Amino acid sequence: MASTAQEIGHGKLDKRLSLDLPANEIGILALTFNDMLNRLELSFQKEKQFTSDASHELKTPIAVIQAHTENALSLSKNQGELEQSLNIIYQEAKSMNRIVSQLLLLTRSDSSNNTVLFEKLNLSYIVEDCISTYIDSSNNSTSNTTTINSDIEPLIYIMGDQTLMTRLFVNLIENSIKYGKESNNIFLSLHQEKNTIKFLIKDNGIGISPTDIPQIFDPFYRSSEARSLEGSGLGLALVKKIIELHNGEITVESTENSGTTFEILLPIDGSSS
Repeated sequence: MASTAQEIGHGKLDKRLSLDLPANEIGILALTFNDMLNRLELSFQKEKQFTSDASHELKTPIAVIQAHTENALSLSKNQGELEQSLNIIYQEAKSMNRIVSQLLLLTRSDSSNNTVLFEKLNLSYIVEDCISTYIDSSNNSTSNTTTINSDIEPLIYIMGDQTLMTRLFVNLIENSIKYGKESNNIFLSLHQEKNTIKFLIKDNGIGISPTDIPQIFDPFYRSSEARSLEGSGLGLALVKKIIELHNGEITVESTENSGTTFEILLPIDGSSS
């Protein structure tokens, strides 16, 4: 056991203690130690994959920015092409800033010493404000055929972090808009049932395949259909983290080519463990 433990200490997390031991204190210790190693190895694998995915997502916009900056410098006398290059640089910088912002929020939610600020929030107002932003932008765009309908119960309060709660609803609304069909209808509802708040968002978009559903909350995961659209795969991962921080639950039901429904249950005292 000591020899195996020393090997593990040198980075061989796939090693395990022999379980060919009697069912006494030593045997139970070996079993417990192996269980801890299983969780440690899984944690390290997830961290390694997360770092790899984050590097990949940031590498693309950085490469585009570098290429177009070099191009812009060589086209200083051509105003039209210069403006086009600068516009591409600006859009890629915005994309990278969004990825970094969501990464920081994910890191914040993962930290054991997180700085989540719980305060009494008017959740009804936050949801309505998020909805109005997208209704206004839809009305100002002739190419956008998204219709948003809602049923929001007024004056629903929760103990929560305002920044994270706003990000939660923004991400879900943006997700429904992004994966909607040409004529997209989104329905949102917010109601309180005793000490639980129920939020629902339903769309008639492209839907999610049954094989993808178990992975949609993994950071950077994107289905084959989603890869053709702009995004980083961080939105739903952050949604789940925020809900967990507020001791809530999220479920998803989806049918390919018919739409998706997300349902969230949050306790009124979201900071309670």
